[in-house]
Amino acid sequence: MKYIALLAVVLVGCSTANNQYPTQHLVVDTHVSAMSRQEVINGIHDCQSNGMRAVMVTSKKNVSGHITDVISEITCAPRYFGN
Repeated sequence: MKYIALLAVVLVGCSTANNQYPTQHLVVDTHVSAMSRQEVINGIHDCQSNGMRAVMVTSKKNVSGHITDVISEITCAPRYFGN
């Protein structure tokens, strides 16, 4: 009985060892709008006034022929990690 269980584990382990990673694709959304400076300031202030920290989600945008980071969303997250 032990040998059958061991054989099953070995066969399952060998069959999953040859799997390839899934193909990943970059999704480009051309309709992402950047937040204004005042919206960013208000979002950060809202998070801080609630005792949380602001996490900024950025995206890349072509501005005058140069790729630059723009802030597209602000999310509040816990201030501290762990205990």
